[in-house]
Amino acid sequence: MHELSKDRRGVSELMVTAFMLFIMFLVAGMMMQLIGVATAQLAVNAAAFSAARAAAKSETPYDTAVAVAEEYGKRFLAGWEERSEIIFSAPDGISPGSKITVEITYTVPQFFTVFPPPQVRGVSSQVMEELP
Repeated sequence: MHELSKDRRGVSELMVTAFMLFIMFLVAGMMMQLIGVATAQLAVNAAAFSAARAAAKSETPYDTAVAVAEEYGKRFLAGWEERSEIIFSAPDGISPGSKITVEITYTVPQFFTVFPPPQVRGVSSQVMEELP
């Protein structure tokens, strides 16, 4: 131990190594967060499209849209029930030919508490179809 305190190169190399490991872990965490956000964006877009498409062919479009979005989201994203918000809108009513929109917002789990948790949003619109 006495020789290590006399040799300044060993101490400085140890400090540089510790600093570089910290930076590498930080970069790896940011990459994981970015991949999580990208995956969540894809899943939310797909859930919104599936929900709007199923609602356009349903007698009860609101219930169908929410059920399909919930089922789709639970399969791909952790904590879907707690972190998602599903908004169904039909400004012209639900008669055939009217436009319906499903908007889903999902809060992505965060790795770093320094930044606010990222949110992703997916919106899809369909035209109500005539039922057989």
